[in-house]
Amino acid sequence: MNIRHPFERIPSAERRRVFLPTLAAALLILLVWVLTVAPMSTDEAPLSVSSFGTAWSLGRAREMMASWDEGARLSGAFGIGFDFLNLVTYSTAVAMACAWLAQAWREAGRTTLANVWALMAWGQWLAVLCGVVQNAVMMSLLLGSGGESWLKVSYWATLLKLALLILGPAFALAGWAVQTAAGDRQRR
Repeated sequence: MNIRHPFERIPSAERRRVFLPTLAAALLILLVWVLTVAPMSTDEAPLSVSSFGTAWSLGRAREMMASWDEGARLSGAFGIGFDFLNLVTYSTAVAMACAWLAQAWREAGRTTLANVWALMAWGQWLAVLCGVVQNAVMMSLLLGSGGESWLKVSYWATLLKLALLILGPAFALAGWAVQTAAGDRQRR
């Protein structure tokens, strides 16, 4: 079996030119997003919007919303909307890195490792879908609708999203370190 990701088709000579602006945009947008949702961090929601996304019950979600003043609610609504852009840029940058590492493993004849990194690249797009579900549920709660069952969906979507968005960069950094070390050994 040979799993491939569309980003593997970007020619090696073009990768840096494509990746660096994408990474810069992702980091800038992530920073703006973190600053935007910071007012949502309270004793009831210590992790700001992430706490809200993992509220298991409607009562818990309402406790969090009650802890926010009007400014925090507005920041939250803007931040949840802005997160759609954040999800796309962040996951694209990580997927690019994972896909190109998959290609490097493939070129080194390590098909199993290539498949693992390609799957992680695809996983970044799954993370976006989970983030869309999470954001839709959180926005509906902020607007006064949404029920208990949707909170359960949001909880699991949030956990999967966070796992993929944390594992993706970890895989990218680990793969880069191994590839760099292997390249150093070959040059000796």
